[in-house]
Amino acid sequence: LSESDATPAKKQWKIRAEPKYVSGIKGIGVDVVSVANNHTLDFGKQGFDRTLEVLDEHKLLWTGAQFALEETQVPLVVQVGTTKVGFLAYTDISKWRPPAPGGPEDYWPKPANYDAAAMLKAIKRARPLVDLLVLSVHWGDEYSMLESDRQRHDARRFVDAGVDLVIGHHPHVSRVV
Repeated sequence: LSESDATPAKKQWKIRAEPKYVSGIKGIGVDVVSVANNHTLDFGKQGFDRTLEVLDEHKLLWTGAQFALEETQVPLVVQVGTTKVGFLAYTDISKWRPPAPGGPEDYWPKPANYDAAAMLKAIKRARPLVDLLVLSVHWGDEYSMLESDRQRHDARRFVDAGVDLVIGHHPHVSRVV
């Protein structure tokens, strides 16, 4: 959600929408979005920062950003009636590499990278704060109807650590596991 004219990423598909289209997201009843995906940095820091600004301006809640290299993600907590729902989000697709200090990629925030050990720490920190815990993970092979052994294994670990719902997305096909 940006008008960014930053140099786009060098990849086949680069995704950007004008900020006015956030009204469509809100209009269908979406209240929380994940910014952890493989297109978050398609238009660099400028595009990502603007996206977060647009979401905030329109009071659309978001999760999935990492604000420092060693940071454990703090859950987004939303009160729904009498229930506290926590959200964490990560991407396992097109991960960014840690920036070299002072280099062109040395900026924050960035989408939260998939790191099972770090995710388990975040889950264990979040669990006592909420009644329900949702984990959004951008993972999987495009157009595949099957999850990988690693996805199955890690999803089980996340549930065992306290996640109530694992939502996986990226393959561009619907499936329920």
